[in-house]
Amino acid sequence: MELVLDQKEMLKDIFREIIKEVIQEEKISFYDSIFPLANNKESKDLETMYENPNSYKKSDFKDMTDWVLNEN
Repeated sequence: MELVLDQKEMLKDIFREIIKEVIQEEKISFYDSIFPLANNKESKDLETMYENPNSYKKSDFKDMTDWVLNEN
């Protein structure tokens, strides 16, 4: 009986992970569908307005890697 309960818990964990992955994929798909892509003219305008990111000063940014990785 204990083996069956262990297997049941293992299956629940697997399903939770699968559902989490599917929800994440659907979120990404949703975001892709609501944010339009920029055309060539818009891309050039943005490049002119904001210049090359390589020229940005590092001091103007905050490293939020930990915050993003710990989002879940």
